[in-house]
Amino acid sequence: MRIFIIIVIITLLIGCSSIHKSNKATVECLVILKVEVLTDGTVGDIIVVQSVMPGPGGLDEAAVNSVKNKMFQPEIKDGKPIVSWITLPVSFERIK
Repeated sequence: MRIFIIIVIITLLIGCSSIHKSNKATVECLVILKVEVLTDGTVGDIIVVQSVMPGPGGLDEAAVNSVKNKMFQPEIKDGKPIVSWITLPVSFERIK
């Protein structure tokens, strides 16, 4: 069993959608990453599974940059940490 804490706004959106919250209109975009967690808890490879805005300066790059230096609790098997993959949704919200 893997235990880790990540504060991420999770939405049920695919791509970007306009949402009206009280008096403010917002745009929410969801990038989904597949992240390799190494035995020391650092991040290895990152694969963008669901892209929103690829290319330099885009949301995909921002999502990758937001997790590449994070530490995770590695998965434990037979009392030893092992390399594993997690799926991580990263949500962006812009208030208009």
